[in-house]
Amino acid sequence: MCGGIEDEGLKAMAAWRRAIELSLGDADVERLRSIAQSRTEPASRVERARILLAYREDPSFFAVGRALGLHHQTVQRCVERAVVEGPMAALDDRPRPGKEPTITIEAKAWLTSLACRKAKELGYPHELWTTRLLARHAREHVSFTCQPRLPRSQLDLDRDAGLNRHE
Repeated sequence: MCGGIEDEGLKAMAAWRRAIELSLGDADVERLRSIAQSRTEPASRVERARILLAYREDPSFFAVGRALGLHHQTVQRCVERAVVEGPMAALDDRPRPGKEPTITIEAKAWLTSLACRKAKELGYPHELWTTRLLARHAREHVSFTCQPRLPRSQLDLDRDAGLNRHE
């Protein structure tokens, strides 16, 4: 060869294939098969279950990636995570970085109950809420701590009158 590696007396050798030992119990395999065939599970969980089952049959990142139409690094990350955290934990997404939501559960409930009411009930000319109108009303009637400014007596009156907006 002209100018190749072998001209200089060096031989290029491929690295040995790294196979990771993935041990799955019978119960895990059954759960993974069920998830892999599911039509109601999130697609990411189904894909990861298929990765783990395929890797169990053929422990090659490249072969599994080729068979499933994925990059071999995707397969490798999934298998490595299954070894460290367990096969069922490897199916779930990891928590994303960032700030946690600041709205409280009570504030979400208040906003949901507000959205279930008709805008006309609160004196607006609209029959139904628009997104802008609902947002403006919420900003005007919620304090900085995300607690509704409605008087407690109004909430009690709604509850005593049997108004359940979630039905």
